[in-house]
Amino acid sequence: FLSKILLGVGCFLKKKFSSRFLVDTLAAIGFSCSYSEVELLELSYISRQQPGILPGGFSQWVADNADFNVNTLDGRNSWHVMALIQCVTPATAIETEEPASRKFQERRSINVAELG
Repeated sequence: FLSKILLGVGCFLKKKFSSRFLVDTLAAIGFSCSYSEVELLELSYISRQQPGILPGGFSQWVADNADFNVNTLDGRNSWHVMALIQCVTPATAIETEEPASRKFQERRSINVAELG
């Protein structure tokens, strides 16, 4: 049994601090899930099939770019990012999704390589 709250805390800590030590230390005292569980959850999410669009729905792709000046006052060393999203209307035109399942028992490089 894994608590969704502990998984959420573990995912947040990994994203915010990028520290395996912090996540595993908090997991040892019961405040988070383990770092390996966070990686299994992320692997399950990226391997999941995207929901389809039902007939009668309209889909449009929207792209934009941005420059972030991360921790710089002079604007140098900026970070450039490009994002792309798919907008679908009406909302009922999207197939219902199944919750992500635990497909992998351990994180292996072959699992990631199979996903492309």
